[in-house]
Amino acid sequence: MKPLVLEFIGGHWDGRILRTDSSDYEEQLLAAACYEMSHHGAVGGGCVGLANDAGSFARRHGWAVADDAVSWEGDRYSVAEHRETETEIILTVCQRRHAMSALDQPKMHEEHHDAECEHVMWLEDIGRWRSEHRRAAAMLAQAQAALLEHEAALESHAENVRGHELHVQRHERALAAQQRAANAASRDVLEDSHLELQNKHDQAREAHQRIKEHHHVVTAEIRRLSEKLSASM
Repeated sequence: MKPLVLEFIGGHWDGRILRTDSSDYEEQLLAAACYEMSHHGAVGGGCVGLANDAGSFARRHGWAVADDAVSWEGDRYSVAEHRETETEIILTVCQRRHAMSALDQPKMHEEHHDAECEHVMWLEDIGRWRSEHRRAAAMLAQAQAALLEHEAALESHAENVRGHELHVQRHERALAAQQRAANAASRDVLEDSHLELQNKHDQAREAHQRIKEHHHVVTAEIRRLSEKLSASM
């Protein structure tokens, strides 16, 4: 994050500046706290809650005498302007009573009207989003049911693999018995059985690859969706 610069106008702190890249660690903390308390430097955001810390800081740095201990609380500073350069973020922090005196009533009425219009649009957005959320929840329920079906399919695939392994073992024992007997007829039967076994194994390999690819795609998509849903709005 770029360094923060807080420029104060009006009140006991008129002309003072706080910086987060200051060599004074206490000044860094106070500047950062004011930024956080003002909703990350939002215009209109106040940092009056730092009255005690600010007063103590001012006295220790010779900016105020003991009688000015409540200067920050009394002046009630708030952000009047938020601008950003290539190297830093600059907040103009004004004494609230000074900032309000610059506003005329027609302007305030206009801003109220604009806010009301925005509220109507926002509520319409929220209503639409709620409908979309309900549809999304229904789709998630369908996806969960499909996942349970996939789980059952995985178990079925596992049973097929175990069954095929038993078939391979039986064929191996038959092969050993045929070698001991050296029977030509049984050899022909064994060769046919082996060919059938190999075809089934090839089919099982193809099925396993399809399941593997599908599993990776599904789990990756669910992971991405979960991460997005876990992120704050």
